[in-house]
Amino acid sequence: MAADISKYNKNILNIVIIIIALVFSSVIFNNQNETIKKLQSKIIKEEKKIVLLKKISELEKISADYKKLFGEVEPSTVINSITTIAKRYGISVVSVKPEQEKKVSFYMRYPYRLSISAKGYHEIGRFIAALENYNQVFIVDSFEMKMPTNIKKAAGDTGEVTVELKLAAISLQSENAKAK
Repeated sequence: MAADISKYNKNILNIVIIIIALVFSSVIFNNQNETIKKLQSKIIKEEKKIVLLKKISELEKISADYKKLFGEVEPSTVINSITTIAKRYGISVVSVKPEQEKKVSFYMRYPYRLSISAKGYHEIGRFIAALENYNQVFIVDSFEMKMPTNIKKAAGDTGEVTVELKLAAISLQSENAKAK
């Protein structure tokens, strides 16, 4: 009988050791499982951050391209640009009057009143198209065409068409200008 009890004690001891091992491994497994879930959550968050950083990088490249397009505007270069384009299309610049510059959120508008004359409508159209397609950004705000008073050329009348334009050169504000 004592041998039987000793045999059962060994079996009970083995069962208790197995149960303790199972509980211990279950606790370790659950802790590791939670750690894995936390790491998977962090991986997902980091992947989202990477996607956002790539988008930000692309937007910075686009922003740099726009900054190149909308470079700094100097009044003398604007007037020179206008007269150069005008000469190219056979336009006579009668007057160029700079007006008060205007700050509009993240860019500056440098408006000008321009009086020009040309032999015909086509030259004026080509001139305006060239202004709007120029590497410096110009926006035509208003356009008023003055027809010759007499369609038939009178003595001394050149028959030229006169146009009054309001246009603006656009420039992005530099970081230094925003801070001021």
